[in-house]
Amino acid sequence: DEIKFAKMGNIANPRPEMPSSDKDYFVGSSANITGAFTIFEVDGYDMLIDHMAGYFDFVSDNSSVALVDRNEIKIIGLGQATVTGTLGDTPVDGEVILRGQLPPTVIAPSPTHLPADVISLYSSTYYDVPVDSWNTHWDWSTTEDGFYTINGHETRMYSAFNFVGIQFKASPLNVSEMTHFHIDVYTPAGTDFIIKFNTFSEANGYAGFAELAFDATTDPVFNAGGWSSLDIPLSNFVFAPANDAAWDRIGELVISSTDSKLVLVDNIYWHK
Repeated sequence: DEIKFAKMGNIANPRPEMPSSDKDYFVGSSANITGAFTIFEVDGYDMLIDHMAGYFDFVSDNSSVALVDRNEIKIIGLGQATVTGTLGDTPVDGEVILRGQLPPTVIAPSPTHLPADVISLYSSTYYDVPVDSWNTHWDWSTTEDGFYTINGHETRMYSAFNFVGIQFKASPLNVSEMTHFHIDVYTPAGTDFIIKFNTFSEANGYAGFAELAFDATTDPVFNAGGWSSLDIPLSNFVFAPANDAAWDRIGELVISSTDSKLVLVDNIYWHK
């Protein structure tokens, strides 16, 4: 009963906003606009209303890089585009700057180790162990996680990348019989990639970490613009504090970079 639209005289001064961002994306991927809200003056008082970004009308200043379909942005070319919005005739405060980056044209090399010699977190070649979270969203992490498909093959994608926690603390892994850790990494730009392991006690309390950084001078080598297959002897990792049983209860893998902002990862596993 009494379902109707009404024009109220006590609602005025709309101030639409969305978070500004500056991110890299692979050509062929999509970005969603989130966090939209509008402040209205209601009876002389400000009221903030969270709502879907679809209430705004968006436009891209470079349609050869980014096309807008409601609140989804499709990255279709290399280069940079800025997406802005309006609510009716009122400009939205905030903008989304996107850079289309070149994705790999081939998938990472397929692993050849026997399944019995592997403990896998993520690989289409092996059975993967349970993972609690592929992005713990810890404080100060700006990283967003998703997927990117190359020739029908799905890889994990991290955008706005600074660091990300990959957690399997509910079922810590005993990898003490393994000899190497492997991860395939692709980034279109950047100079380093950092791998950190966190180990836990029998009571699941934090017990220490080991970390290694890779770049163009290390062995194995990390380079942007192609797949870097990092196959690392576990003996290269030194835990602090020293712990002879550190590899018995690994609960977190943390990956990071000082300047690689867009990353694909695949074939994450330990092997012997």
